[in-house]
Amino acid sequence: MKDSALSPRAAVTIGLIFMALGALPILAATRVIHLPLSSGIPGWIGVAAGLTFVLGGAMVIVGYAIAGVEIDDPDADVGRYEIAVPFGVRLAQYVLGIAVYALFAAIAAWVAFGRGARGFSTTITLPWLARHGLGNEWIGRAAFGLGAVGCAAAGIAMAVKNFRKLKH
Repeated sequence: MKDSALSPRAAVTIGLIFMALGALPILAATRVIHLPLSSGIPGWIGVAAGLTFVLGGAMVIVGYAIAGVEIDDPDADVGRYEIAVPFGVRLAQYVLGIAVYALFAAIAAWVAFGRGARGFSTTITLPWLARHGLGNEWIGRAAFGLGAVGCAAAGIAMAVKNFRKLKH
């Protein structure tokens, strides 16, 4: 096992920052606080976007401050100081990972397949060229559709790969 460069205190700090930042779109989408929202976007998108940050922050805390190891590590059943990682901690890592992949897939799927018009832009920046313009709606939807399928496939792959580690 390689030691994490992130101390438990730093992991908690970073995780809490992510969680606080994720709370803002959730509170705005649920109209608890007033922030300008784009018209035509359902509230669940704001909640899902905020939850990705909240759950991502929880992943940092659980993975680095509590378990001391990421679930994808080959020795994920042994955490910091070679102490066995309890089943509940491994389960939390597993569920958080699946939830983040699912949220990414759901947001991208809404952009790709949801009702209403979508506005996309394209930007190309190379050392000798910089171009910005309006993008084609169908190309943008197709790109987000591919992203949604990719996120779902990656989430399923992660779930299948790490399911065996939960049994130990």
